[in-house]
Amino acid sequence: MLLVLTSALLLMDTSLISLLIEPMRRDLAFSDAELGLLQGAFPTLAFAVCALPIGLLVDRMNRVRMVLIALVVWTIALLLIMAAPGFWMLAVAKVLIGCVQAVLITAPFSLVADLSERRRRSAAVSALVIGQSLGGALGFALGGIVFTAMSSVVDSEPWRFTMLAFAAIGLLLFPFFLRMREPARTETEGDIRTARALFHELGATPGCCGRCSWAMRSRRWPPRCCRCGRRPRSCGDTG
Repeated sequence: MLLVLTSALLLMDTSLISLLIEPMRRDLAFSDAELGLLQGAFPTLAFAVCALPIGLLVDRMNRVRMVLIALVVWTIALLLIMAAPGFWMLAVAKVLIGCVQAVLITAPFSLVADLSERRRRSAAVSALVIGQSLGGALGFALGGIVFTAMSSVVDSEPWRFTMLAFAAIGLLLFPFFLRMREPARTETEGDIRTARALFHELGATPGCCGRCSWAMRSRRWPPRCCRCGRRPRSCGDTG
C-alpha cells in the first residue's frame, strides 16, 4: 500500500505542475520556448540519462533507502519550484524531478516483486500501475481545489502555496519509509543458473541427446544428459 501511495504521489505532482504551469508562466513571464523546455525537454532528458544507472543501482543497493532519498530530493524540487524567482531555478527543479521519477518508477516495482508472493505478483504490479493512474487524475482534481482555495486566501501567486501544500503531503510518507526494512531479494543463484540452462536449451548444443532438454529444465548446473548422466557436450548420444 505504501508503494502504491508513493507511485500515486509522484504522478499526482507531475499533473499538478502541468496544471499550474500557466499561472507560473504568467507570474514569471517566461517564453513559449522556455515553457517547452520546462514541460518536456528537461525532465524527459533527465529521466532518460538517469534511468539506466539508477536501474543498475536498484539491482545492487538498498531500495528502501533509495526511495527515501528520492522523496527527499523530490520535496526539495517542489520547494525550489515554490521559491523560484525565474526560469533557471524552475529548470533545475524539473531536472531533479526527472531524476526522481527514474527512482520512483523503478524501485517500487523491484520492491513489489520481493514483497509479494509469486502467485500474486501480477496483481501487486497492477496495483502500482493503478496508483500511478489515479495519482495523475488526483493531481488535476486535488490541485485545482487547493489552488482555488489558496487563491481566495492569498492575493498574489497562489501557485507557490499550492506547491508548498503538496510538498507537505510528501513529507507524510517519510516516517513509514524510515521504519520499512529492505526485503530479501528473491533472485537467487539457482534461478540465474536455470535461466542459463534455458538459454542452452533454446540453442542447439552439439553432441547433446534429444532428451537433454528435460535435464536442462532442472535447477542443477551444469545440466546432465538424461541417458548417460554426462555433460551434454561430452555426450556422444545424439538421440
